[in-house]
Amino acid sequence: MLILGKADGITSTRVKVKDRVYWYFDQPDDEGGQQRKYVGFAEDPEISKRVKDFSRTKADYRIRRRLVSSLTRDGGLLAADRTSGLIVETLAAVGLFRLRAAPHRR
Repeated sequence: MLILGKADGITSTRVKVKDRVYWYFDQPDDEGGQQRKYVGFAEDPEISKRVKDFSRTKADYRIRRRLVSSLTRDGGLLAADRTSGLIVETLAAVGLFRLRAAPHRR
């Protein structure tokens, strides 16, 4: 499961070991170094799709962060506190904010 709040420093890396190529995620650790996590074979289309999807999600996350920064800094809007943000994120994850067409009433 991807926690978007931690996605910013994670990078995908292709590593060749002997005659095979593998995907890894490099993630900053708490001591200023990098922690490498194995993802899978680079030749596996499913693994490569996951890496590509993660990269897209990471780019979307950065765009959202820039938008929020602009709205709070330049637009003068107040940012929600961390607890409120987590609550809204959890409600969204369970589907509370799905758009559904209202039934037509006469």
